[in-house]
Amino acid sequence: MIKFGIQLVKRDMQGLAYIHDGSIGMCHRDIKPQNLLVLLLILKFVIQK
Repeated sequence: MIKFGIQLVKRDMQGLAYIHDGSIGMCHRDIKPQNLLVLLLILKFVIQK
């Protein structure tokens, strides 16, 4: 479970790094854990796998 959480955070940080690189012309606002959505169905599938 902890490994999965680390993978999620890593993926999210990679996404933010991509946005910050400036090549796609996007910006973000109000990034916090409450705004990062994880589908519980996917989480349940991964845990039971």
